[in-house]
Amino acid sequence: MLSSCDQWKPLYDILEYLASGMTETEILEDFSEPTSADIKACLALAADRSWTDSDKETGFFT
Repeated sequence: MLSSCDQWKPLYDILEYLASGMTETEILEDFSEPTSADIKACLALAADRSWTDSDKETGFFT
């Protein structure tokens, strides 16, 4: 779990890399700090925060 604001920047960086088309493998090769588990955690957090309670009921994003 994220414990400080400093950790948010890398989270958003990873999401931006993925959104730009980089693969997990490319990110792991290009950057020394994130692990495969880190990338999966970023995706899980983004997925969790993308849904509102009403979206969970209907299955649609806002």
